[in-house]
Amino acid sequence: MLIHVSFLVIFMLNWIEPAHEQAVHPFLYFSSQDVHRLREKAKTTHRDIFVRLRTAARRMKAEPSRFLPPTNWSVFARRWNEDHGNNFAALAMYCVLNHTDVQARNVAMQFFNAFVSLPNWRVSASIRDDVPVAHSLVAMATAYDFLFEHLKEDLRIKALAKISDVTKELYERSFKLAWGKQYIQNHVATNYVALFTGALVVEPHIKEAKVWKERANFMLRRTMFLLDQIVDGSMEEGVAYGSYTTRSLTQYIFLAKRHLGTDLTNNIWLREHFWFLYHTILPSFTETVGIADSNQNWFYGPESQLVFLDSHVMRNGYGNWLAKKIRMLRVENSTMEGAFAQRFCTLHTEFIFYNASIPEKEPPNTSTPQLHVFDDWGVVTYGGGSLGKGREKITFLSLKSSVLHGRTINGIVRHKQYDWISGWRNFNPGHEHPDQGSFVFVPYGFPVHYRGPLWTQIHMAQ
Repeated sequence: MLIHVSFLVIFMLNWIEPAHEQAVHPFLYFSSQDVHRLREKAKTTHRDIFVRLRTAARRMKAEPSRFLPPTNWSVFARRWNEDHGNNFAALAMYCVLNHTDVQARNVAMQFFNAFVSLPNWRVSASIRDDVPVAHSLVAMATAYDFLFEHLKEDLRIKALAKISDVTKELYERSFKLAWGKQYIQNHVATNYVALFTGALVVEPHIKEAKVWKERANFMLRRTMFLLDQIVDGSMEEGVAYGSYTTRSLTQYIFLAKRHLGTDLTNNIWLREHFWFLYHTILPSFTETVGIADSNQNWFYGPESQLVFLDSHVMRNGYGNWLAKKIRMLRVENSTMEGAFAQRFCTLHTEFIFYNASIPEKEPPNTSTPQLHVFDDWGVVTYGGGSLGKGREKITFLSLKSSVLHGRTINGIVRHKQYDWISGWRNFNPGHEHPDQGSFVFVPYGFPVHYRGPLWTQIHMAQ
């Protein structure tokens, strides 16, 4: 019996982690040959981003109990728990850049141990929801790749097995649940990019992962195909939830090019997406347009998405300029700082995507209010992104009158323009409400809905 068990253990270890030459980490976003260059950038061109990564790591070291996943599942699952994974990836990136910080690496190992010890990564009140699982999976897979050389063998095996199990579970559930059959929604992008990332990381160790990777890539390619029909760069879920989707899609586009040789950057929607981010910011950068199920801020980034657009799509400096303006905005206006659960989530990709060789360049006419029409989304903004001159207060106006999901996608789905669209039975518009009459009016910098009657605002402003 003892011989049989020993043989089984040896067999499992070989199955999980065979001695392949290609099973070399890190490789997901960069290779071991790139690490020295990244560390040099942290001291020079990327220092501002590194400082924010270091701040995140310091907070995690100072208050580990606030950031680490509880090892008791009932505690872990009693609330929406995406913050644990969102914070983990930033810490892992910091550990790569500052390999001498042993305390930070020890906290990272505690993250691994906690995630491995949990029976699952779900939320008890929403047990069927795969989104919180996806947040934990993409972080675990990313951290496993980044910190592979620092993992002891037993934790390395356990972490790989956990990542593999959860990735396979998402793959199987993608054939059964609604998100697996839809194409444009934040749940779709979040879950499929987690599936794609998990599969990429475990594929060198487990051959079955190739099928999981191909499933995620196939469905995400359809998402990008549909977005390519949208010519105004908009996201139907609005600004906040739109950043939820684009956080994942920019990661997918980067990884697809790096690992599959698939270049998706010549995408009409992607080329125009900067203007969606720019024209939905109220004058003087006080808040964003709250159309749809949204707050007046971004959930994820958008600094990471903006530097990605500049580095891989536009290359004109607009993205780097707006990313810097938003970083400054967060320092000057605490209400625009990201929420605790998402604050550090995109720092690692912002560092990786940023191309310092592209000089920041201010778009034309930023001091002059402009009318911008998102003809697919059905939204008009006036004054969005305007900086004003000195302390000048610029009036902002936006209104919406359109079909759900925007004109193009609504038409494609309703008229079943492609055979594969017929499987999209539940036309879920995501977080966009049927608010065709949405109206936002901010005269002279005073939001009407905050301060009372319109004429009171104008009188106060004057």
